[in-house]
Amino acid sequence: AKRERLPLHRLLAASGSPAVVGAAQDPKPISFYASLVRYADSTIAPRVCERALAEGFTDLKLHEIAIPEITACRRAVGDGVPMSVDVNCNWSVEESLANIPALIELGASWLEEPTFPPEGFANLARLRGRGMTIAAGENWCTSVQFAAALAADAVDLAQPSVTKIGGVTEFVKAAEVCAAAGVALEPHCPYFGPGMFASLHLAAAIPGVKQLEWLYVDPDAWLAPFDHLRKGGWMSVPDEPGLGFSPDPAVMKRYRRA
Repeated sequence: AKRERLPLHRLLAASGSPAVVGAAQDPKPISFYASLVRYADSTIAPRVCERALAEGFTDLKLHEIAIPEITACRRAVGDGVPMSVDVNCNWSVEESLANIPALIELGASWLEEPTFPPEGFANLARLRGRGMTIAAGENWCTSVQFAAALAADAVDLAQPSVTKIGGVTEFVKAAEVCAAAGVALEPHCPYFGPGMFASLHLAAAIPGVKQLEWLYVDPDAWLAPFDHLRKGGWMSVPDEPGLGFSPDPAVMKRYRRA
């Protein structure tokens, strides 16, 4: 993209890939949901949810693994706030089956990576068709593994991660697999460096992507500035050639380990 002097999303839009059919040349800002870390506390987690909403986010993702904490967060934000739950593979199939009715009652948008291992496609398939959207994919490698997962009917929502799957090209291949299978795609992207910028461009180029993930933490320093792009729960797509990512040399020097 830099060689062609184009923003990555425009280069992708002109690539002819089935995944980018209908991509806009001048994309609108991308919506982000606030992805909280796990607090395992029924007082702290709801407060952080409220803080994220006050900053302009409209959607939340929890990493709580206990129903009481999830319930406390829902009570704090009300029924109208979209809220998904990522348990980081902490539940067994039996626990997942037992907890899904509670998540449905709490209005969870999706249940992410419920069981270990994350590539246990047969286990994930057992959880589908029970009224809860099942999501996974951040730990799947290459489009080949995505094809295997979708062939096994493992998920309702696929979540490739550009930094894990093998880069932009492999991400687009996975998006093609999802498009052919009719499976929705939302990128996994709890990043603040080139992974975030690449995800922005991919979201702009793939029309089916509705949201991206914003890891809701307070870093000691930012590798690259976001203030000129981000407003609340929305972020503009960079117009510079390539990713539009320029790391702050002072931050790199500050944290360098020789």
